[in-house]
Amino acid sequence: MPIFTPYHRFYYSGGFTILSPRATRFKPSSGDSMVQFTPSSISNTAQPGVAPDMADISVGPQQLRDCFSFNFTKVDLGCDSKEAPCLFTFNGFKYDRLKQTVTKVTSQTSSVPACLEAMNCSLTPVSFSGFDDITSITVEAQADGEPVIWWADDFTFGWFEDSCESRVCRSTVPNSITKPSWSVTGRRAAMKLMSLVGIWR
Repeated sequence: MPIFTPYHRFYYSGGFTILSPRATRFKPSSGDSMVQFTPSSISNTAQPGVAPDMADISVGPQQLRDCFSFNFTKVDLGCDSKEAPCLFTFNGFKYDRLKQTVTKVTSQTSSVPACLEAMNCSLTPVSFSGFDDITSITVEAQADGEPVIWWADDFTFGWFEDSCESRVCRSTVPNSITKPSWSVTGRRAAMKLMSLVGIWR
């Protein structure tokens, strides 16, 4: 099924789906489901505002408020390759509320081994350092230089600020389930951001 916001503070770009382990060679790290990301060049489905084959996870319009910066520390990954390892490139972005621009502040490339088995492949834990005080991440996976479908479970996020004031600030945003249409990295981001700035003001 398509993924909306699994948690109402985060927005996932198009290309993500939720599926059971019966639908893939990999098994979840925990629970009975995980996410799959299908690159746009494989699905032949363009993602408005997102670079081709790129996954985007962000706090969406909440980036305009300083209480929504987050830390990203860990995720379990697997990819659709039976030979070459997959290279995952993660980029962390920070929204500058004074300049009203998004800047890449950190990056990490991690190698995830291929799985030769037909079933019950295990996801590989990947840890991150320096992905603190950010407002979005992008993910791109390739094997032998080509985009691949990949799976993930147990994304680990935490709020950068966890003071009482920050909690009160976050509590003012109503709970909601939104479609995966928000992006802060593409060509349409500026127009979307300006309209949201008008709303928030």
